[in-house]
Amino acid sequence: MVGALVLNETLPIEFYVAAVITITGIYTSQMTALRALVKSFNR
Repeated sequence: MVGALVLNETLPIEFYVAAVITITGIYTSQMTALRALVKSFNR
């Protein structure tokens, strides 16, 4: 948490937004893969 606050103060907001988008994209792709895995198990 402290590292995120330090990054937010020292880096431009564009970098912070890009990091959030990247993390969100990775999280979404993992959720999609997990959902597909659950569907294959349910069949």
